[in-house]
Amino acid sequence: MSLNRSRIRTHKSVLFVVVFAAAALTFGYFGGPAVRRVLAGRESAAAVKFAVPAAAPGSVSVETPRSPWIKLREGKATGSEFTGSPAAIARFQAGSLRPVSLATADVNGDGFPDLISGFAGPDGGVVTSQRGDKQAFAPDDPQVLAGIRNGEFPASFEKEAFTVDVPGSPDYLFTGRFLSDSSLALAVAARGSRIIYIYPINEKGMLGTPVSIDLGGDLTAAAADTFDPAKGFTGIVAATG
Repeated sequence: MSLNRSRIRTHKSVLFVVVFAAAALTFGYFGGPAVRRVLAGRESAAAVKFAVPAAAPGSVSVETPRSPWIKLREGKATGSEFTGSPAAIARFQAGSLRPVSLATADVNGDGFPDLISGFAGPDGGVVTSQRGDKQAFAPDDPQVLAGIRNGEFPASFEKEAFTVDVPGSPDYLFTGRFLSDSSLALAVAARGSRIIYIYPINEKGMLGTPVSIDLGGDLTAAAADTFDPAKGFTGIVAATG
């Protein structure tokens, strides 16, 4: 059976692994502009706020399973208070953004998972970060503990969400140790794009100047994991077409 090689070359996808090691990334990622406070910073002269009331999204009904081990209750919207650049907040106010991705990591190093969300718009994207609420994971407030005894559990994340503008739609969000000089970084990529952006995050949860990785083709799928536990770095598997 003969194969049309030109057709295969036209339609084939290239699967490769991008493994970031210390020896490969020795130049300074924090040598450019000053680090921007976007994932952990609360104060910024140019920052503005925009609040979404909890009642707007409504509740999410979940059918109670019969399993004695897993019991889900009705989901409740917590609302969000976005803080960031005027351009990013204007997109939320105009309703031009749509959610496309989620990721989680302990961004600020307080021992609790934080929520990272990606939003796409007609003229770029926005990434937000909401801190994990200590009272949801290690409650010590008497009022919260009393509510838990009555079946009322606190929201997992704080309402305040810090925003940062990103190029393109953040269809793919990954957290991991991608860079040699950062214990944690955020990888952002758009489906159909040729670029993956790696944002280093320092120990205070501050996002630095991104490093761009040229894939050599249009991105169709991606995943991230630690492929070599001995090295401790995170790699990215990307499929291009």
